[in-house]
Amino acid sequence: MSLQRRIAAITRATAAPAGWWLAGGAIDKSVYKAVYQAKGAASYEASKVNLVNPGTYNASEVLSSVPWNDVDGWCGDSTNYLDTGIIPNGDNYGIVLRFSNLPGFGEKPFAGANMGGGSNRIELGRVAWNFEFIYGNNTATSSLADSGVIAVQRGKAYVNGVPTSFTESSLTDFTRSIWLMCSHYEYALGLSTVDLQAVAILQAQLTDAQHVALYEKLAVL
Repeated sequence: MSLQRRIAAITRATAAPAGWWLAGGAIDKSVYKAVYQAKGAASYEASKVNLVNPGTYNASEVLSSVPWNDVDGWCGDSTNYLDTGIIPNGDNYGIVLRFSNLPGFGEKPFAGANMGGGSNRIELGRVAWNFEFIYGNNTATSSLADSGVIAVQRGKAYVNGVPTSFTESSLTDFTRSIWLMCSHYEYALGLSTVDLQAVAILQAQLTDAQHVALYEKLAVL
């Protein structure tokens, strides 16, 4: 490689935006309502900070502290969970998360909000023998994995960057905020032992290519 090309490569690497959520410049910060990084955080308190707008939509405990360490992130104990404070009214919300320690059989959303009636939800996690992704009143499923990066947005679900399409619908008349480690229903729906390393709450739709770029960054977090 010529000296000029080396310099150009170094310049590009240096100029690439920091933060996995920016995917090396493929995604703009404005896409996100909140971003949380539990794995590698300096402390439990730091893990709850909204990295795209600290002090606004920081995650907070509903009952007590969620077990945490800087390797596994937030560690589900089937009791405690976090509230993002984000109420997902509209068409463009989404959730992306990296998880490990797949919980056992059952209805185990890893994050979400649920207004009831089976027709107005945003959730993603394990249900029976599959991942289940719900947006509005429509659902997609995909084969399980013990760990990885999963995402849901209007009309699309993703497992490790690979998309599955389903019928689009909207989120309307929400009064419940998105919870982490479970879904916010009339109670904490689906509390489990899942571990969450990172979570992003979208306020705009990502393209398939952007989801791939985001997965590649999260996979090496």
